[in-house]
Amino acid sequence: MLEVEKCQLAYPERVCYQLYRYLGQQVDYRMFLRGQDSSYVFYSVANEQRIRQLFDDMAPKILLDRTAADMTATHPDDLREIRNAQEDLDGWKHLFYQPVYCPVFGVGDKIAVFDHVHGELRFFTASGQALSSLPISYHLQENWGREVLLDEITGKFYTVFATKQGKQLNEIQRSDGSLGEPVLIKSNTIRKLGVLNGILYFLEENKDAIFGYTFLRLKKIKIGLG
Repeated sequence: MLEVEKCQLAYPERVCYQLYRYLGQQVDYRMFLRGQDSSYVFYSVANEQRIRQLFDDMAPKILLDRTAADMTATHPDDLREIRNAQEDLDGWKHLFYQPVYCPVFGVGDKIAVFDHVHGELRFFTASGQALSSLPISYHLQENWGREVLLDEITGKFYTVFATKQGKQLNEIQRSDGSLGEPVLIKSNTIRKLGVLNGILYFLEENKDAIFGYTFLRLKKIKIGLG
């Protein structure tokens, strides 16, 4: 039940990876030393309640493992039946076991981890030594978009909420974890967001009025001083 994410942070002497376990209900932040056969976990986040539920739910279904099913099926109809059951199981896991969202960012000479399981924003040194933490609670709002953005120029963090008219962007205050004033984007066809040097960039899906094909248009909104 181990899933490896791409490299998240890279430094001259080490690189940081996120490793997901238990269908994404636990994430380890592991630092690998360059040129050495060694690594260490400097922080770990686990949704323990979901992990316990996972084992209760998955124990009767563990025989649906794809490899074991392929090796034991003796007839194409048997294999088809097992594969159909496996697809149902995959859908069930997707619906009920959404991975924890705890992104990691490099900010100057520090590492920031957004622990949305325990409601904390944690800061570490570049080597993973704990520095400080502060409480966050915006992720408890029902319309939270499960997205945190970093402006790599200003070092400011932002998070996204869904609204009836489109999207709402708020700065996450690094002093106390509260939210700044909202920036409203009145569009329901936004496909991607990014912030750089105090400017919000986003792709908006549009439809050609004559031919009817869809296309993406890059737009931007100034949201703060660079």
